[in-house]
Order: sequence, then C-alpha cells, then structure tokens
Amino acid sequence: MNSTYLTFKIGKESYIINVENVVNIIEMVDITKIPNTPKHVIGMIDFRGNPLLIVDAHKVLNIKFKEFTQKTCIVILKINNDMFGIIVDDVKSVIDVDSKNIINNKSSKYIIGMVNIDDELTMILDINNIIN
Repeated sequence: MNSTYLTFKIGKESYIINVENVVNIIEMVDITKIPNTPKHVIGMIDFRGNPLLIVDAHKVLNIKFKEFTQKTCIVILKINNDMFGIIVDDVKSVIDVDSKNIINNKSSKYIIGMVNIDDELTMILDINNIIN
C-alpha cells in the first residue's frame, strides 16, 4: 500500500513526513520569540490570523545549525486539532512510498522508520514526538 510523503532536508540528512499532516509550506517569516520556552521552540508566527508555534527541527534532532538560506522554510503541520510549524532547510518533493519498503526503526523517539529513496537512506519523522 502506498502513502504520500513530503521529502525535505534538515542539515545534510533527508527526512519524510506523511502529507496527511501537512497543511502548508511557507517562506521564512519573522518569528516572535517567547520567553521561558524549551530550547527547540523558536517562537510564534501569525498564520492565517492565528498564532502558530514554531519548532526548530535542528534543535529537536540535535543537528548543527548553520544559517537560514533562500531554501529554508516552515512546514505547517496538523496533528489532530493542533497545528505547529517546523523549520526545515529545504523542501524537496512529494513522493509515494510503498509501505513494504519501509524499515521500522525506532532509533530515536523522533524517528519511526527509514526508507531508501534514490539510493539515499531517508528517515521518517515521528511528528507526534516533535511537538511534545
């Protein structure tokens, strides 16, 4: 059975998330800082008239951050009724992945599996744990 995924880069690594959870992809905008939040919470933005929490995927995954580029963007995600954004370095494409090609791998609480895409091992993010 095929599922559709959004592919993107965080640092040098490739990741995918199910498109069912993707609301939008937006360019980087000014982010309002929030005091006394966890280090991975960057702040809030106004998204369609509503405040939206923004998470830095680099900090969540302990990946060295270099700098924002023209390709850096915010992927807006929805889990149940909760929406938040994650900062990624580069959105690549939308692809179909056959579930039989997914290697189950809970190597960290943020990774639920891996799949080989174009001869590159790509990690499947557990977005439920990204926000928690």
